[in-house]
Amino acid sequence: MKKIISIGLVLVAAALLVSCGGGGGGSSSGGSSVISGGNELMGGVFGWDVKGEKLLVGAEVSLRGTNMSTKTNQKGDYDIPWIPPGEYIPTAKAEGYEPTESAISYRFTENTKYYWTPTLYPACNTLEGFIKVAISQTESEPVVGAVVSIVGTQLNAVSNEKGWFGLGDIPNGVFQIKIESSYGILTYTLNFTGKTHMKLSPAYCTLSGTVTEIDPFDASKKLPLPGAKVSILGTDLSAISDQEGNYNFLGIPIVKFEVKAEKTGYQPTSCFIEFFGIYYGQWNPQLSPLNSLQGTVKEKSLGGEEKPLPGATVSVLGTGLSVVTDANGSYQILEIPAGQYTVVAEKTGYRSETTALTWGELDHCKWDPILNP
Repeated sequence: MKKIISIGLVLVAAALLVSCGGGGGGSSSGGSSVISGGNELMGGVFGWDVKGEKLLVGAEVSLRGTNMSTKTNQKGDYDIPWIPPGEYIPTAKAEGYEPTESAISYRFTENTKYYWTPTLYPACNTLEGFIKVAISQTESEPVVGAVVSIVGTQLNAVSNEKGWFGLGDIPNGVFQIKIESSYGILTYTLNFTGKTHMKLSPAYCTLSGTVTEIDPFDASKKLPLPGAKVSILGTDLSAISDQEGNYNFLGIPIVKFEVKAEKTGYQPTSCFIEFFGIYYGQWNPQLSPLNSLQGTVKEKSLGGEEKPLPGATVSVLGTGLSVVTDANGSYQILEIPAGQYTVVAEKTGYRSETTALTWGELDHCKWDPILNP
């Protein structure tokens, strides 16, 4: 039995009034607030390189169409005070970097302060990103030490403690990007056309769940099934369910695959999984026993009272299949070949009981023998 599951996430954009840039993949934005002085624009200017972003000293910030400008100080900060009322677009430039300007204009009225923290990029193709592995639907962890390389070149980088990496001076052309870590290999194809600044968000997927056994006599009853094998087809990835039936794949290097659950004596099941937007999913397979026999062996006392009989042996003659009842007198025999057989229940000190049962395919029989001393 195969199912198709698509796991997705609707992303909602939110606008922030104030934001500050930072090393290793920060961003720039603007915000305003009212102060007791004149109109003012302030912030910091960052420069991008393969080790992350850094504050630039001596970068020039100006308001387009005016003669108002300033340069960043030794800390990379700037301040343009006493700006006349009006609407302006800030610009920034620095030696060795491409100039940039704000994507929005800023309206100054009276006693208004704005923060603008742009990032300048070098005049070459660049690539950066954060490499993560999903650990829940809402959380992820950085992948540290992943090697990012551009196939066909000598360019490579290693992700830092935040999972960030950066590559610069990339030639023009279409290249395969390869990311290697302990979780496996991710690949992407990107086209660099000159002064292209690419941002990737590579993520390793995680799939977890619980394998359960369907009771053939009560479909609403599902018990955890330990020892089941869950495999991602087409890869060497597999996991064995624990005593609670749980399994977990942390860091799957593909986003679309078929997964299969199986155990001897049970009908296997599979499912197609596809991740998009969110990289954590759950699959809870339910396995049905193949031809089976189950029940409870009881003993009848001299007073006629019936109670479970542990340690009794139940055998399907002619198949070599037998099992000993547990502390509750319960037993289960799986994977019985099709045919008609004699089944016997016995224990030393008790008279044995027999019955004739027939199995075809996916047949489930129940037999509750009572043994007399």
